[in-house]
Amino acid sequence: MHCVCASKSHMSLCIIARCARTGNLGLGVGSENLSIGMQCDGAIRPRIGATLTLGATTPANNRLTLNLLAQGYSPQSALAELRANDPAHAQRLIAILDREGRAAYHRGTHASAAAACLAGVDCITMIDGAPGEAAARSLQASFASSADDDLGARILRALEAVEPPGAAGLRSVALVVYGANDYSDIDLRVDMHERPVAELRRLYDEYQPFGAYYDERAKNPRQALPQREFADLIERSRGGGS
Repeated sequence: MHCVCASKSHMSLCIIARCARTGNLGLGVGSENLSIGMQCDGAIRPRIGATLTLGATTPANNRLTLNLLAQGYSPQSALAELRANDPAHAQRLIAILDREGRAAYHRGTHASAAAACLAGVDCITMIDGAPGEAAARSLQASFASSADDDLGARILRALEAVEPPGAAGLRSVALVVYGANDYSDIDLRVDMHERPVAELRRLYDEYQPFGAYYDERAKNPRQALPQREFADLIERSRGGGS
């Protein structure tokens, strides 16, 4: 399902999601702002939850929110604490998803008129800018249609469903997924690109065979193949070498 967006529109968008099978947590975000991936700093804590702030972005909300969830706060209660501690709360869009899939969101009274936040099954979506709710629903519909896929693939497909024609409204995107480890399984970012979501797809597809390799190399560095040799094996498996 694709959302047709005006080619000159500008927006920020986000989907925060949970895999019901694995408990993995992830998010995908895109923006006309540069380095939107910086806003993902501390935005996910495995087995605790995930959060992000758009509109007037601030990564300062991330750790406070996840600390509250870790202490047993519900997403709605954590949102109330953010409201009490943020004088610019009315300018923000905030989404919170906990490890159980419970969601809470905030659309500030001074946010963009086209801004939208929607909670779905194991996901929450936010759009800051046109086409607002239509794009938020497209994100959710795409995510829901691919329940058997890995979480990263589902989030990426959702971003692809709402990329404006020519990507005129987006200049940077990021995809972050956490599993059971304290460090991310996936952390990919694209900046200053004419079609950042398409470039993110290229990076995601390229990274796929390397994720397990990097994890194994970290655990058993003495037994691991050098990366160049591993890359050559991948190239040959793709028919790119003899």
